[in-house]
Amino acid sequence: MNYNMEKLHAPKTAIEQFIFNGLVELGLDANSIEFKRSLGSEKSILRFGYWSQIPNFDNITWLHDHVYEATFYDDDCGWLTMYEFKTPDTKDLHSIVF
Repeated sequence: MNYNMEKLHAPKTAIEQFIFNGLVELGLDANSIEFKRSLGSEKSILRFGYWSQIPNFDNITWLHDHVYEATFYDDDCGWLTMYEFKTPDTKDLHSIVF
């Protein structure tokens, strides 16, 4: 299945696009990568699958510069994982390397 860039939770900023491209390059399914925003907020989170951990997250060192892993417990679903952004969307992308 091809990733639909019109998807509601597609990358919308340069840093989101950078992260998306990097994760796809590592072999993650593009359809499982989502960037979500809260109503009334420009702050976004990265979600993989249905609130799953990104495989080998601890070994993807370049990703640690931009997001941190946050887990929370839901009574219906158990432990869920999301990734919150550390850096503002305006970070100079020319200095980022894999």
